[in-house]
Amino acid sequence: MKTFPLDSDTAYPEAWSYEFLAGKAMQGSVPRSCIMSFAGLKEDETVYNPCPFVMNNELCLLGRVEAFASEIAHVHQFTKRPASAESSGEASWHSKELSFLHVQDPFLACIHNQKIVGGVALDFNEPFPGVYTIENYRTSLYDFDTKEKIADGPEGMKDIRLVDLNDCIGVFTRPRREEEGVVHSSIQFSTVQSLNDITPDLIDSISIDPLKKLSGFFNHNEWGGVNAVYQLEDGWLGVLGHLAYYSEHGTPESPDRAHTDEHMRKYAAIAFEFHPDTKQVTHPVIILARNHLATEAKAKREDLHNVIFPGGFVFLRLDEASAKSATSSIDEVLFFYGLGDAHVGVSALPYPFHHVLDQASSHNQLFILDRDIALGAVGLE
Repeated sequence: MKTFPLDSDTAYPEAWSYEFLAGKAMQGSVPRSCIMSFAGLKEDETVYNPCPFVMNNELCLLGRVEAFASEIAHVHQFTKRPASAESSGEASWHSKELSFLHVQDPFLACIHNQKIVGGVALDFNEPFPGVYTIENYRTSLYDFDTKEKIADGPEGMKDIRLVDLNDCIGVFTRPRREEEGVVHSSIQFSTVQSLNDITPDLIDSISIDPLKKLSGFFNHNEWGGVNAVYQLEDGWLGVLGHLAYYSEHGTPESPDRAHTDEHMRKYAAIAFEFHPDTKQVTHPVIILARNHLATEAKAKREDLHNVIFPGGFVFLRLDEASAKSATSSIDEVLFFYGLGDAHVGVSALPYPFHHVLDQASSHNQLFILDRDIALGAVGLE
């Protein structure tokens, strides 16, 4: 598999468009990929937009679960259950609903040794019995262990992400608006001293400050955001994000448009590095797009066929002994993502950053697992 290097010497346009990065992305398919299946769900339920993490040396997933024709979501935690007579002699992923977490697109971070889980909380109207429309949404944060709510972001904002910076907390925000059919979006960054400082007003203030904007994102009618953040050496952060667009000739919501590839949402997974002190951003690279996958898995809707929504990485440590040795022992990741708003996909990819992972970070410990255990859990040995 070929990827485009994350270096600062290559000439790039001032802003990186989806099509430009797609032309520099890896070519061909990603052979070590699969669509995951889950047991214990209702017949009409589907799982997508996963968040992988490691607990007790075991691979776990948080997954967005909802009926195929609905957006009323709840979050399940999935763990691999050994083969048994009930599972027809095959190991299966066991599902447990997290009843306190009725959100979409879950994510997880370790902030000052406290596990923070979040997602997109929606407000629904029911204009007719059994017919629901979305009234508003926001990013909500909870303590994973106590299940208590910590904070809400402002109305209408997804993709707020936190990262432990040891002496403070990094906060990524994603303001997005549409005016006259044109999308305006950016990625913003600032720091706070405490989780108690995170309020809708604080997030809004970060989001409108031009000095807190990450340069290069986004071109005309594109949007995106940060999905997961990891601590690298030398103060750098490894960022997993998404870049998306639709044709300026119409949007997926246009009732009179034809369902053509030109009018479909296109989401690709990107990786880049960011230094919170210098504000330097490395050039992003597309690590996975829909055309890299050979599967014909059915999307939730026709216009979502090309959607890859990043969930997170599990960093594959060569063996347990390497945990106390050179961090270069990690040269591969499992990348988990939502596919077509209907499935969980996983691909084995090369390590996507230039700077090595800080394996001593308590935040990163949630996302490091021995290679054989992780690959065996998803069947990509």
